Amino acid sequence: MIDEAYQESYQEKIKSEDKIIYNQDLSFLKQEDSGRYRSVMADDYIDMKEAEVKTQYQKRMRQVREEAKAVNASPDQPDIARLSNTGGAQPLAQVVYKNQHLAGVSWNDSTNNFNFVPYEMGEFRNDNHCGPTAATNLVYYWSLIRPGGHRPLFLGPENALRPEKAVFGMLHSGMRSEYTGTDNKEIIPGIRAFARSRYDDIAGSGSQTEGAFSSVNWSFITNQINQSIPLIVLLNGDPKYKNHFILCVGYQECSDGNYLRMADGHSKSISNFYYFKGSIVGAYYVRW
Repeated sequence: MIDEAYQESYQEKIKSEDKIIYNQDLSFLKQEDSGRYRSVMADDYIDMKEAEVKTQYQKRMRQVREEAKAVNASPDQPDIARLSNTGGAQPLAQVVYKNQHLAGVSWNDSTNNFNFVPYEMGEFRNDNHCGPTAATNLVYYWSLIRPGGHRPLFLGPENALRPEKAVFGMLHSGMRSEYTGTDNKEIIPGIRAFARSRYDDIAGSGSQTEGAFSSVNWSFITNQINQSIPLIVLLNGDPKYKNHFILCVGYQECSDGNYLRMADGHSKSISNFYYFKGSIVGAYYVRW
């Protein structure tokens, strides 16, 4: 229904970057470049500022949640629920307000085919060492995916048939990864040792960790991704991943919270998302 209304108003199909906003009931809005909001269904502008739209949306969502509770909707339901005509709870689709990823990363939405295909832990001899795997994917991005990348950083002087094996081995050694895994304090020094061994020292680095008076905040993540700087993120005690390093390659700000787009070391995809309010205890980056 919305696709048809959008086609009628804009003479084209909805794209992910259009950021359609669910307002209330059958009201859906699109924010124009001018900042004004236009109704998709009525094909007319509404006289409301951004703050007013957000306030109205939040008020309606509180009402929707209360209605959902009345029909015993699950409290763990990740999407917002609404009442259907039959009295059951139906999830509303997630609204993506912002979708940001690293420069040079592209994909085909219809096939979910990315040009950045990360390596998995199982591809290396030490298949339980997530730290060097995340770092291998980081080097892979800076070398072969990022525009103007440092190709010798990944390919090396030997131009090996499987250069990722050499990169992983050198990072595994530099990060002092043993049978118990990688200490978070060895992430940046280990990557720098690897870079120097390839005669291409890093240009800068940084980190943010959870402590008594601070924690990893969303702006630290987004500031790096906005500059196309991937981050190695440490999860601690996560229900799914346990203690685990991932590589953050993008983020989404959505109606139900903020998410990291990641290479998780378990699959050859960056269509994996991690809810930011999860068990994140550290974020580390290096840049060239």
